[in-house]
Amino acid sequence: MAFLISLSSGPPGSCRTRICMSEGSEATDGMSKRERREQLAREREERIREKRRKRLEELAEREGTAPMGTAPVQDNQSEPAEGMAMPKGNYGEDASGLFGWVNQNPSSKNAVYMPAFKGDGGNTGEMVRQIRGRGKTGEGMEVTIKMPKTELQIYVRKVGTQKSNLAPIVLVHGLLANSWCYKELLDELEKTDREAYAFDFPGCGYSTWPQPGVGFSFTQEAITEVFEKVLSSLELEAREPIVVTQGYIHNQYINLWATKNPDRISKLVLLNQPLSPKSKLPFVLQQYRLPLVAPFVAQDAVRAERFLEGGGPYQMTIDDAARYREPFLESMMPGLGLIDAMKNIDFNANLQQVVDGAAKMKDKVAIVWGSSDKYLDISEGREFSQLSGAKFREIDNAGFMVQSDWPSRVADFLREL
Repeated sequence: MAFLISLSSGPPGSCRTRICMSEGSEATDGMSKRERREQLAREREERIREKRRKRLEELAEREGTAPMGTAPVQDNQSEPAEGMAMPKGNYGEDASGLFGWVNQNPSSKNAVYMPAFKGDGGNTGEMVRQIRGRGKTGEGMEVTIKMPKTELQIYVRKVGTQKSNLAPIVLVHGLLANSWCYKELLDELEKTDREAYAFDFPGCGYSTWPQPGVGFSFTQEAITEVFEKVLSSLELEAREPIVVTQGYIHNQYINLWATKNPDRISKLVLLNQPLSPKSKLPFVLQQYRLPLVAPFVAQDAVRAERFLEGGGPYQMTIDDAARYREPFLESMMPGLGLIDAMKNIDFNANLQQVVDGAAKMKDKVAIVWGSSDKYLDISEGREFSQLSGAKFREIDNAGFMVQSDWPSRVADFLREL
């Protein structure tokens, strides 16, 4: 009788030894190879059920709710089909079937499991079902805008009521974000009934996700036109709103629009964003320009939340992360839109134009800067302030997403304007 002895890696400091009988041998416990295989499969499935049961009980205890129903366990993959048998199957810790390599790689073995996610079986479809539409809150509404070759549904969040002596506030997000990044700031402004709006650009959040090149392209002209038509749909263009921008790319186009149309706004408020012609794109964004890499990173559903969280000192909540993840789980179009947007912008030329234009706006520009930004140095904000004469407000213990890290202080600054 022949034996094969193999060593497989486990937790640090441990080693597991597996002894397998060769194909021509018989089991020593009186069981045939097929019976032994079936027994191992049943034991494995029982372990899966037990782990799921404990996970659901833990969630129920944490949230004070009844345990969720468990998803059915996948049928035994070790059963033969048309004379073909898979001794181990394609999933689980010891997957070694035809597609077992999906699990047997360093990335999968080192993946972080998020126990607070109520995803039952843990697949993508269940994740989408659990988070779909959760960001559509009471202040949300949709407006339709007509572009030259298509119509777009734009999702808008609105708080407060119109006041004749106060300019409305319009909040503009950047790439990989959406209007949810202003949710906490909107909540703060609502406390004093201040009229404010935040909307999702096409390809972001709950707005239309157009296919690039098919009726819509993510160019400076198109993004600017969307902004103008949103203002028109909300009847804000004649009211000279306070425009607040943050992030990369989309917001930069609106900055340039504001410098060319200073008579159409009350103030341009710049939150953390590149403000120097010498600024460099974070590597995360540069990858959307790489020919072979871009198609892969564009479909990474957790890339947006990691980028936004990585710019500051705080960990993003699971609910917030789901709002940025949702579009990429639902469709490939948001990712293709990112590639198109990065292809179309002349990053440093845009920044130079904004610097030159802001210098002519006198007292219409203000800057709020989170000093703990890990992407952008505070010197960019200070130098821009000196060149343009813009009012500068530093907020400590806040990072790239300053409006989320300390929304009350940003809201206080906006009320002062």
